Amino acid sequence: MGLNGADFERLRVSAAGFGSKNHTHYIAEAMQCIRVTGDPVEALALLRAMWSSPHAGRNDQKQALNDVGKWLEQQLGRDPKLTADAVALQIGWLRRLAMFAMEERRGTDMHSGRPQGGPNSRAPEREFGERIDGIRKRRADAATAQIAELSRSVPPPPPQYLPPVFEARFRDFLVAREARKTAKDRAKKGKSPKDTLLDLLPVDERFIPLALGLRCSTLRTEGFDILFQEVEKRNNAPVPFYVADLNTTDGTLLVGKIRLASTHSISNP
Repeated sequence: MGLNGADFERLRVSAAGFGSKNHTHYIAEAMQCIRVTGDPVEALALLRAMWSSPHAGRNDQKQALNDVGKWLEQQLGRDPKLTADAVALQIGWLRRLAMFAMEERRGTDMHSGRPQGGPNSRAPEREFGERIDGIRKRRADAATAQIAELSRSVPPPPPQYLPPVFEARFRDFLVAREARKTAKDRAKKGKSPKDTLLDLLPVDERFIPLALGLRCSTLRTEGFDILFQEVEKRNNAPVPFYVADLNTTDGTLLVGKIRLASTHSISNP
C-alpha cells in the first residue's frame, strides 16, 4: 500500500496551509487515535470533542483544529471504503509535510520581520463533525457489502473433460430433420443408405469448448431413428436427448449412442 503521485500532491497542497505547531499537534492526536481504535471515524469524533475542551481554548488552536477536522472529514466522506491503514498512511505523510511547511513559514516570518505564532484574532466556527453519523453508516454499509461479495460462493472451475453421458442438441434441427427425411425417401425407393454426419452441441455451454467436432451419424449412431420417431410423434418438434459412447475419428467426435431424455439413466447410459 502506498501513495500515488496525485495523492501525494493533494497532501502537499493541504499541508501547505497547515504550517503551525497546532496543526501538527492535532494531526498527531488523530494518528494516535487511529492506532488505538483502528477506526478513523473515531479520530474524527475525537477532534470534534476537542473543540469544546481546554485543548482548543484559543482561537488559533480552534482554527488549526478546524483545518485538520475538515480535511479528515473530507477524506472519509469521499471514499467509504478507505481503510484505517490507508488513512493512517495519509495522515502520517500529512504530518511530515505540515512540519516542512511550518519550518518554511518560520523562515519566511524571520526574514520578513513578521511576528511568529500568536493567537488568531478571529473567532472561528467549527466546520466539521456534523457528518460523522452519516460517514459511519456509509462505511458500515460498504464493509457489509464487501463481506457479502467475499462470502459469495466461488464458481466451480470449468470442466476439464466431457462426462460419459450428457445432454445435447442439433446445431441445426431443420437440417437434421431433412437428413432423416432424405434417408427414409432413399429406403422407400430401394436405394442404398447414405451416411450423413450432423453437427451437435452440448446443452450445457460449459462443455462446448470440449465438444469441438461433435457429430452423430444417420447410420452409425445407435438411437438416431428412435429419436426421430419420437420427433414425428410430437408434430416434428425437437425432443431432448442424451449422447454417449463418443469416439474421435479424423477430427470428428462421433456419438455412438443417442438416448431419449425420458428413458435415459445417468448411471446406466
